[in-house]
Amino acid sequence: MLALQPQRILEIGCGTGLLLFQLAPQTQEYWATDFSVAALQSIDRQLSDRSLPQVKLLNRLATDFTDIPPARFDAVILNSIVQYFPNADYLIEVLEGAIACVAPGGVVFLGDLRSLPLLTAFHAWAQFAQADASLTQIEFRQRVDRARFADPELAIDPGFFPPCAIDFPKLNGCKFASLAVEPKTK
Repeated sequence: MLALQPQRILEIGCGTGLLLFQLAPQTQEYWATDFSVAALQSIDRQLSDRSLPQVKLLNRLATDFTDIPPARFDAVILNSIVQYFPNADYLIEVLEGAIACVAPGGVVFLGDLRSLPLLTAFHAWAQFAQADASLTQIEFRQRVDRARFADPELAIDPGFFPPCAIDFPKLNGCKFASLAVEPKTK
């Protein structure tokens, strides 16, 4: 994100401020939203020890763009939050709001997305890591299936995004970029 040199950032779902404290010192304006009052209070306490007057904290749901100016931000960040959305419709609602907030030439960054096509492999790896030598193949498959179907977090098929561009007229001419990353192991 720093390579893009954004001066005005909106972070949706800032959590404990992991990105905020890394990025805000290099910006003119940093708005951070989260639904957790406790998380925002923790960030606010940490801000009192630092000189970051450009940071504005807002307590709200990811879908609430009330009083957030349109086309103002160079970057809108949704990092490690999408998996907690209830469904793809909610994600689309958030993306509509995020796109409305980004200035021409800006970016909407989605990080730490869970891959739907890799979800079974993820659960197989997790179950394999916990398995003992007496586990049968049938028991293993059952555990993987149970874990996958009990998984409450949203996983997205990468194919969701290019068709999504058709639904957002503001994205005409937009390019979708993807990064190959290593999966988390912990």
